[in-house]
Amino acid sequence: MSAEWRDRISDDNLSRPKLRVSGLPVDAVLDALAEGGREQLREAQPSLSDDDVRACLAYAAEKVRKEILLRLIREGEADAKAGRVVPDEALDAIFGPLDEDDDE
Repeated sequence: MSAEWRDRISDDNLSRPKLRVSGLPVDAVLDALAEGGREQLREAQPSLSDDDVRACLAYAAEKVRKEILLRLIREGEADAKAGRVVPDEALDAIFGPLDEDDDE
């Protein structure tokens, strides 16, 4: 689902990212999952679909991967212009192969 979260989550970088249909903030969904798990979340938000939850998890995973990459760039272990860690095998081991549309 890596890029599919964009179909379900609105992230304009100006406000909290939210699920498009319900308007629930992504961080609230993630916090609820962390505190009580899926069943408790389902009780609190019965209209929240499994696809919405997966989109929130995929969104969070992508943000973590980008944060790791930014840290590696700041520490001089990555090439900021190419967006690749040297050696490439290290980046691939952490993130998997980069897709063409990941250069955004």
